[in-house]
Formats: sequence, C-alpha cells, structure tokens
Amino acid sequence: MASRKEDIDPRQEKRPARRYYRLTATGAVKAGEALTKARRPSRTALRGLAASAAPAAPARRGAGLSAPTRDRSMR
Repeated sequence: MASRKEDIDPRQEKRPARRYYRLTATGAVKAGEALTKARRPSRTALRGLAASAAPAAPARRGAGLSAPTRDRSMR
C-alpha cells in the first residue's frame, strides 16, 4: 500500500490535508489471499462442524397442528 498527503495549505483551505492511499499490485495480491482465507473455512474445519452438530429430529407431518376429530361415540 502506498500513501501520500494532499498538497494544500491547511490554513487557506481551513482543513487539514487529506491522506490518499493506493493499493499496489503486491498489496492487491495479498489482500485477495487474505479474503480467500477469511471466506473459505478449511475442509477439516467443516468436517469438525458437521461431526459436532447434533442430528436433527425428523420433522413430523402436521407437527403443532391438530385437526379436529369427531367423537364417534356421540352418533
């Protein structure tokens, strides 16, 4: 990464000089590598997550919703 200060007179502009940053070719490669590592967990990490996860209970059909039933004894 390269940087430089803005070439101004801070008293005349009534603000401090800005600092500008530029990503160099080497910096771009390193930034890309860092992003790749940050986004993609290793396969062994994924396997560890899958192994430590508790198996989910199978969903029951109509769970939580019960249909009204007829009382056949009242005919």
